[in-house]
Amino acid sequence: MVITDEITTYLYMLRCEDNGLYIGISTKLEQRIANHMLGSGARYTKKNPPTKLVYVRKFNSRIDALRTEKKYKTYTRARKEKLIAEFQKEFDNFELDLQTLITKL
Repeated sequence: MVITDEITTYLYMLRCEDNGLYIGISTKLEQRIANHMLGSGARYTKKNPPTKLVYVRKFNSRIDALRTEKKYKTYTRARKEKLIAEFQKEFDNFELDLQTLITKL
């Protein structure tokens, strides 16, 4: 049996009620965001519910996504906001209101 890391994995950033940013990875992005919204996600998002999905990046390798997540978590707030701004510029001010998403699930 060959074990492979080649699985589509998404790195995402959520803006939360306290205006904080949560960074995570998932192979099932919509399901993971729904978990955050329902309070069964990470400890941070239980206390500070997410309001918007502000950044998404797709990887073909879970390891690459995990490495990038760890790197992003070391960034200053200003550097994270710059990543978000660059992403939103590239994707025409993409920002997903999570209440809209959760009603579609």
